[in-house]
Amino acid sequence: MDKIYILKNNKILVGPFTIEKLVERTVRPNDLIWYEGLADWIEAEKIPALHIAITAAKTEEPKSSNSFIRRITKLFSGSRQ
Repeated sequence: MDKIYILKNNKILVGPFTIEKLVERTVRPNDLIWYEGLADWIEAEKIPALHIAITAAKTEEPKSSNSFIRRITKLFSGSRQ
């Protein structure tokens, strides 16, 4: 049976999730996660599969945000290129 994960988000418990569903969500590195067998909550980045997903999201983020900023700058500068 797959592990079932619980996410603590702003003092609210969310879940249960499979690891695949957690990877699909936007999980921040310091979000707290718990699953059966853990003595206490741990940070999402300490779970290998989530650490990989979080790291991948961080490397993709600047590209999309820079693109967004360029489009907004063009919009407000009057440039239609």
